[in-house]
Amino acid sequence: MIKIVKVRPRNLSSLGLYKYINYLEENGQRTAQYELALWTRISYPLVSTAMIFLAIPFVFGSLRTVSIGQRVLVGAMLGICFHMLNQASGNMGLVYGISPIISALLPAILFSLLAIVLMRRVV
Repeated sequence: MIKIVKVRPRNLSSLGLYKYINYLEENGQRTAQYELALWTRISYPLVSTAMIFLAIPFVFGSLRTVSIGQRVLVGAMLGICFHMLNQASGNMGLVYGISPIISALLPAILFSLLAIVLMRRVV
């Protein structure tokens, strides 16, 4: 019966999540999981932009110093690290009571800064 009452965040649209968060707040229930899901969805454009900027140094870097295979491997490893950091940040935010905004945006901001540093090295 409890599974029927509980709504999964991934089954709701962004507007539905916002309305459901307001409903939970009005009834004095916990909203952290749903707020994290909402802020994660809101951060998708920033995450996509960070990943694009992170790929630029690997595409336009010096072709003589590093092979294509090594570039692909490092790029894939960075992508995997980002995914793991993003998941861990969200879960740690829920466990330790960190703001969902910080939990959702921190990995994207860190990787955006890394992309800026790597682009400065290439140029």
